[in-house]
Amino acid sequence: MSLLDKVDLKSYSSSSGYCGYFAYNGRDFKFGAKAANKVVFDYLKSKDADSVEIYSSLRVGYDADLISLYGYSAEEVDNYLLPAIFCKPPMIDRQEGELDDFSVISFVSDNENALYGACYAMMALGGLRGHLFINFIKEGFCLYPHDDTGFGVISVGPLRASAYDFLASVDSAKFEVIRE
Repeated sequence: MSLLDKVDLKSYSSSSGYCGYFAYNGRDFKFGAKAANKVVFDYLKSKDADSVEIYSSLRVGYDADLISLYGYSAEEVDNYLLPAIFCKPPMIDRQEGELDDFSVISFVSDNENALYGACYAMMALGGLRGHLFINFIKEGFCLYPHDDTGFGVISVGPLRASAYDFLASVDSAKFEVIRE
């Protein structure tokens, strides 16, 4: 059974294994997106890369409202988006396509910057359409970046303990942590 069979793409929080989320408490969304990414990437580094898959249907969109709102420079935008567009296979596709047409990408150190940029863009940059999930196969849960500068957590295995353990590890002084 695929990860996608366990996730409600219309409403992630309606997925049967939805466990909750964490979101940055502060007002600086740029800092918040970096802080949220740090939580996830510190966790990623402690895991066996062979047990992590990335599911992406991200497409470059035309709504780049946050770019001007938060005063991003063209160089900042390129630093986040280009690694995700030009990695092999791309995490962000420049071609039009169906938003439920996913690439399943193995996590390797060569695509760490691409994943970081894609997650950051989903949280604090805008201009993307589609879905992005980081699937921790052995742990039985996936994470997804959301525009509240944080990540949601969905259990995709038989038990939710690992998903709840991950949420419990998030610093509640910096992030609002909600368990469902």
